[in-house]
Amino acid sequence: MKKNNYCYYIPSTLLILLMLNWNSAFSQISLQKFPRNNQVFQRDEQDEALFVVKGIVTENGHSSVSLVILQDGKPFFQNSIKLEASKTFEFSPKLKAGKFDYTIKLFLDSTKEIKTVNRVAAGDVFLIYGQSNALGNSGYETYNPPRNPLIRYFKQHNFDNGESEWLLPFETFYWPSIGSI
Repeated sequence: MKKNNYCYYIPSTLLILLMLNWNSAFSQISLQKFPRNNQVFQRDEQDEALFVVKGIVTENGHSSVSLVILQDGKPFFQNSIKLEASKTFEFSPKLKAGKFDYTIKLFLDSTKEIKTVNRVAAGDVFLIYGQSNALGNSGYETYNPPRNPLIRYFKQHNFDNGESEWLLPFETFYWPSIGSI
């Protein structure tokens, strides 16, 4: 009896089609600048932090791009840009510095959510660089600092390609060290 091999190709074909569809959902906009999860923006003398959201819509048939910012879950900022022939857009909102948790959302045509980042903050940024003990990634069994959701870390994973992320302590392997508190 000959075995039917078609059943092995159906799941992999379906997986490829799903991956292509998922990729096309995010290919409608190319972002040049957009905040990251947990990112902190340095405040100015007026206790505000300016940041930029910039990109281009790469698909035809769209009329607007909207940026919505929530401060502690409540509406803080909303603006829409009507798309012109160039399809480029740029927002330059300001965040109020303080113990606020910002969520930033980008929409296409006011209804299609394209990107969301959470726990963005505005405040003071201190650079601690050059020593491995700036991040306490060992000894956490004996050193148990108080948990502070306002402390953020910026970690560079790969200097060659700029791969990096903003981290909150106690949610990752990295804990605040004695020198960074």
